[in-house]
Amino acid sequence: MYPPLRSKRHVEAIIEGIKDGTIDAFTTDHAPHIEPDKLLPFQDAAFGSIGLETSFAVMNTYLVEAGHIDLSTGISKMTHEPAKIIRKDKGTLSVGADADIAIFDMNKEWVVSGKDGFSKSHNCIFDGKKLKGKAIHTIVDGTVKYSNGKITQ
Repeated sequence: MYPPLRSKRHVEAIIEGIKDGTIDAFTTDHAPHIEPDKLLPFQDAAFGSIGLETSFAVMNTYLVEAGHIDLSTGISKMTHEPAKIIRKDKGTLSVGADADIAIFDMNKEWVVSGKDGFSKSHNCIFDGKKLKGKAIHTIVDGTVKYSNGKITQ
């Protein structure tokens, strides 16, 4: 995350902004970098981390499961609201809409390991964290692209 949330007060302010509607969308830039770019001296190293593979579970674990927001609010802030902001007809399950769908096992608890992901990078700020909610299927434009731990296309 850039800039990082450096203090408990910063984290609490973000959560309050989510709850009161000041923050209306959640997104990730998914900024993976190959290992040599991350192993440079700190001031020269590329900043960023894989984020797409953990974004839903992080939202679910730290906001929904923690009681800050309900699941429908979290899903809306990750789908419909970002699409609305950039004026894209996306982020909805409705007749005629693109069939871009992610299906999650909401009870699946898992420990993040960047090395297990599908990104070109393995650095993840949530490495070693236990999260709840795991993608089991991803459908893009009506085609299954990921299913039960395997990329299908």
